[in-house]
Amino acid sequence: MLRTYDKAPKIPGRTLFIVDRSGSMGAGISAKSKFSRQDAANAMAMLAVLRCEDCELVITAGDDAERSHKSVLIPYPKRGFSLFEDIANADVGGGGIFTRQVLEWAKMKTT
Repeated sequence: MLRTYDKAPKIPGRTLFIVDRSGSMGAGISAKSKFSRQDAANAMAMLAVLRCEDCELVITAGDDAERSHKSVLIPYPKRGFSLFEDIANADVGGGGIFTRQVLEWAKMKTT
């Protein structure tokens, strides 16, 4: 699969890909699957990095008690399955995600 994507044409321009690492991402995608929402998001991020000409990756979660988000920008994400380590090791907490806040944060960090 990875070799196939290496040969495919790149999506031109700059792409910002945001991965939610909040607690709910540990839930399964269906009752019959052991694949979690996080597994699906990680796989999508891996493919985005392979397919996009210039890809920046943001990992985000938050703190439900304080109703605040925390995000980490990975401007040059690893390729392949080692990207999963970047996502797992991002220091963002495990609470909820606050969409407006992460989008404002991303706009400031990536412009």
